[in-house]
Amino acid sequence: MSVMLLRTQGPSAIFAEYPVVLHVPESDADKARGDSTFYVEGLAFPDRGFTGLVSFSASLLEVPHKDAPGTPIFTDTVVFRVAPWIMTPNTQQPLEVFVC
Repeated sequence: MSVMLLRTQGPSAIFAEYPVVLHVPESDADKARGDSTFYVEGLAFPDRGFTGLVSFSASLLEVPHKDAPGTPIFTDTVVFRVAPWIMTPNTQQPLEVFVC
């Protein structure tokens, strides 16, 4: 799992009027799982139909009144790459041995 930190700086009163929303594209939603501490876990390996890239965006919204939808003022995006799954047979002889 990868850790994703979302830090905001500025006057604390500004976030009462301008909420920050974290969102993920619908096409990537089934490829990641997260919770409030934002540990991100890849649920699918890259293949022909999935490049391995999953993007998350955080938007600062301006809400004119509480019944209106928010208008994005600023958006920042981070992209994670899911590592490929590489499996070799255990019957093959090793080519090199690395020792730490």
